[in-house]
Amino acid sequence: VYRDEYPRSASINWGNVVSDLAQVVGCIFYTHFLLVRFCAPVFHKYGTNQTFSASQMLMSVFSCCFPASLVLLCAFFAVLHAWLNAFAEMMKFSDRMFYKDWWNSTSYSRFYRTWNCVVHDWLYEYVYMELHASK
Repeated sequence: VYRDEYPRSASINWGNVVSDLAQVVGCIFYTHFLLVRFCAPVFHKYGTNQTFSASQMLMSVFSCCFPASLVLLCAFFAVLHAWLNAFAEMMKFSDRMFYKDWWNSTSYSRFYRTWNCVVHDWLYEYVYMELHASK
């Protein structure tokens, strides 16, 4: 969201930048491990000349639900925490509220307001307020 001024830090802490980028790399390797170890063996026969039933497909999908949930959490952490914090530190951007406590949400509206504050602020400022003002 465009603003005339942003809160700025005085200096760059390169230790935090390296740590955050190492966390991104760690998440990428962990995601690769999850996909290769748990998901790829389940689906490696698909696409061959064998015929598959709906029950086999359903069992394959359900056996990958837990690894897929871990991949989703890894992606959330890697992008919305580590990656954004690394670049915010390099650009001396001191406002680091990229997400709030979305895991404590009791409604979908609260979840969508708190899981990604960057997207929510942009949508609120440039879509919702514009639609509201045009009424």
